[in-house]
Amino acid sequence: MATDTETIVARCVSMDSVLGAASNVTFWAGRAIAAHTKAAWADTSSDPYDVYLDAMANWTLHKIVMGLRSAGGVTAPSGPIQSKRNGDVSITYAISGGQSPGIFVGDFTQTTWGLQYLVYQGNLAGPVAL
Repeated sequence: MATDTETIVARCVSMDSVLGAASNVTFWAGRAIAAHTKAAWADTSSDPYDVYLDAMANWTLHKIVMGLRSAGGVTAPSGPIQSKRNGDVSITYAISGGQSPGIFVGDFTQTTWGLQYLVYQGNLAGPVAL
């Protein structure tokens, strides 16, 4: 049976083969687990798809992209991402003008991976497929 770190790395590779193959993906997957223990995350006992691991994979990819951006290695636009398109499917995120008290979104609105992490965490509505 694979460890959570191995599962997160495998999910990162399946989500984005280039970012998932980054040399620091295992480091960030370990940091994701350290920052978000399963027990503190949510009731994962009744989660057949283990959303926790998908959320941690999104957190990991977000951290890799933000690290590459700060090092000048990614030319993705900065600023909140409000939607993304994959072929005929479009996903739009509800981005509010402010933050609710007690909710920290930090730089997670800067990447699609961060936005999906926030959705899993329950801090954003949706994605909404059009």
